[in-house]
Amino acid sequence: MNSDGSDDDADEAQARLLLGALNEHVERCTNGIETADRRASTLRAEGARAPAEILESESRSLRAELYEVSRHIDRLVQRFPTVRR
Repeated sequence: MNSDGSDDDADEAQARLLLGALNEHVERCTNGIETADRRASTLRAEGARAPAEILESESRSLRAELYEVSRHIDRLVQRFPTVRR
């Protein structure tokens, strides 16, 4: 760290950028889950079981990804407490 704190400032700025990107990814995953669940429900109601199962699998994958991204966000905020969700 420099005596003026510029390294810390740069790290925090980078953390804010990363947090923004992670939050955008959360939004994309959430939208994908909602879309897949809605379409799967419609397909099941129409009797299209196989396509519904594909969408349900996609939804499960997105939920796992969302969980992982949330863990990254939590760790980032722990490391840089001044950065908030």
